[in-house]
Amino acid sequence: MTATVASLGFLPMALSGSAGAEVQKPLATVVIGGLITATFLTLFVLPLLYIIFNTKINLKRKPKMKPITTAATLLFLCSTINLNAQTVNISSIDEAINIAIQNNQSIKANDLEIKATESLRKNCKRIAQIRF
Repeated sequence: MTATVASLGFLPMALSGSAGAEVQKPLATVVIGGLITATFLTLFVLPLLYIIFNTKINLKRKPKMKPITTAATLLFLCSTINLNAQTVNISSIDEAINIAIQNNQSIKANDLEIKATESLRKNCKRIAQIRF
């Protein structure tokens, strides 16, 4: 229950796209992944390991694999999926700067303000030429 509430608390950070999301998204992704993994390990893997290692095994005869051992092994093998928090591969500093400039919302807003001001200046010059 605690891990679920904490994961739900980090969900807005993981889905945000506003200023500061470059830092928030990877952090929230890692925390949510860690909470899910820790919960899974605590609820399933640790009890299975306890059952496996707490049973007495006779080494002289060949033991049969129990269904619980098979299930634990399959679960472990299936859980080794590679997840990536970030998908952008950056090869140089110049490329990183260009991506940052393209994705920065305040820079985009300032560029739009500059374009609006320039178009107003052109209109003001035309109006001034017409009047005089």
